[in-house]
Amino acid sequence: MLNSNMAEILQYSLLSVGGKYAGQEFPLDPDLENFIGRADDSQVVLQESMVSRKHAKITLVGEKVFIEDLGSTNGTLVNSRKIRRAHLRVGDRVLIGTSMLRLVSSDTPRDEFTLVLSKGMKPQDGRSTTGISSMSGRIDEIPLADVIQLLSSMRKSGIMEIHAPHRSGRIFLREGVMLSAQIKGSRYLSPQKALYRMVAWKEGTFKLEKLVEKELPASDTWMRNTTDGLLLEAMRQQDELERLRPMLPSSGAQFRIAQPLGISLRELSPEQLDMLEIAHNHVQLRTILDASPEDDLETSLLLVHLLEVGALEVMETNNRLPLAEVDEMTLQS
Repeated sequence: MLNSNMAEILQYSLLSVGGKYAGQEFPLDPDLENFIGRADDSQVVLQESMVSRKHAKITLVGEKVFIEDLGSTNGTLVNSRKIRRAHLRVGDRVLIGTSMLRLVSSDTPRDEFTLVLSKGMKPQDGRSTTGISSMSGRIDEIPLADVIQLLSSMRKSGIMEIHAPHRSGRIFLREGVMLSAQIKGSRYLSPQKALYRMVAWKEGTFKLEKLVEKELPASDTWMRNTTDGLLLEAMRQQDELERLRPMLPSSGAQFRIAQPLGISLRELSPEQLDMLEIAHNHVQLRTILDASPEDDLETSLLLVHLLEVGALEVMETNNRLPLAEVDEMTLQS
């Protein structure tokens, strides 16, 4: 009879959910260092130019799984973040080259994954499409940061159409470089600001469409930073905005200049005075964020400071929400 502890030991695998090896599963040996790379003697062989011969390795220590980048040329990303060494948990996403891998265990349901990447993809009516590779999926399965990294590593061109609850947007790529980003109904947002917001969306769908040059925004508005730089900044801002949430009012709240003022206006910096004017003119948090020339993080930091020093105060509506439950759309729409 099997020992009950032995019966509970999980077997781990890497399941490819995007790229050349989509659908393939690579079992991980608990007694070996599981190398990932182009080399034929690797436990996980990924034969593609973006992958180094010995790219990364995975080791199992008891029930814990660790991944380590081995000084690869193009790096290893876990959940959209470049790592040297990381603790992997079931469901974590690993991007190596153009292969999107997911850690699964023996008791993970093998449901159909929503990332579809193929040439000549067939729509429901059975007609074959031609031209660029089609890519579509759900944001809750494959976050936009991972999708963008994958498209960048594959040097893809196209317009990524993104549809989330009550909002939609577009990201323009040429040969893997993000040129611009837009959110429908927010025409005055800078491309970077729109991108940072969309990367934070947690629900919805995406689909890569053919790049139509005449639909590109004016070239003098294009983003100039690298894809890695833009995504790292987007995730940094996302983390900081989460930290600030309890300090901001609800989405139904309105700002006004404090009566009486808790600080002399002479003590405010030019940036703080500008934000005071924007808050006075635009009143609600969402419209203030849209109107501000600063990104959402800097705008939120300025607002929090003005509240703390008594330059601004909040008028709550009857639809007040608890302070810690700020409507997600306020910061992410």
